[in-house]
Amino acid sequence: MHGIGDRISGLKRFGKRLWRARDGGVAMMFALAMPPMTMMAVCGLDIHRASSVRQSLQDALDSATLAAARSGETTDAGVRTVGMRVLRANLAQFPYVTLNEEVNSTNFDLNEDGLVTSYARVAVDTLVAGAFLGDELDVNVDSLVNRSTSVRLEVALVIDNTGSMAWGGKLNAA
Repeated sequence: MHGIGDRISGLKRFGKRLWRARDGGVAMMFALAMPPMTMMAVCGLDIHRASSVRQSLQDALDSATLAAARSGETTDAGVRTVGMRVLRANLAQFPYVTLNEEVNSTNFDLNEDGLVTSYARVAVDTLVAGAFLGDELDVNVDSLVNRSTSVRLEVALVIDNTGSMAWGGKLNAA
């Protein structure tokens, strides 16, 4: 097995060889490879940011859709008001995200089957890749919640009948 000292000395030898190289091939390859690698790294930061915002937006929209479905509102406008209020509150922790509140971009709909459907579009400000990806990246998510229309409640009871319940008459008491 190689220790850390062996690896460090190997890196030092490689660095010395690279520094002494005079044929120019290494420098040319490095010069050709550096711009695409830099662009990939820079764009990767913003794409990762948009991806994490997408997950957070999905969680926020799911929460808002559940709140809208659980509300007592019976009209599209009422469901939209409740959903938008909760969605705005959930997105307050992301100052670099702009929620597009137009009806065709973010909406909560209640249909006749008791389903609440929602979708949202946000614009995420780019950090460093504005020249390559644009100043903002669009992130879209949607959600669907089945609103309960019945007043029946199902309750399940589970009784532990393992050996630990047999001690002291716990099972008989249950």
